Amino acid sequence: MRIKGQEPIKPRRRGPRTFEEIPPGELRYVGQHVLKTRDLEPLSDEHLRAILEIFDLKRLTTQVGTTLLEILERQDERLNDLAYSEKGS
Repeated sequence: MRIKGQEPIKPRRRGPRTFEEIPPGELRYVGQHVLKTRDLEPLSDEHLRAILEIFDLKRLTTQVGTTLLEILERQDERLNDLAYSEKGS
């Protein structure tokens, strides 16, 4: 689901991008996909490693893990706006 006029999230191969260059929305999308297709505990090391694996990244460093957790825990503000507007309807 997305807000009218909002671009859909299109996960791509990492290619030459570094972890820091992957948009948060893409990481969240892949994180949700991994949870739906594998039996993993949300936000566990295995979940984080599975996300990195999708992007052909090998090492779950402390910095990458912390950043990924922050991204996954942060809700998409556009979805919050949509939920709020639906409650007011």
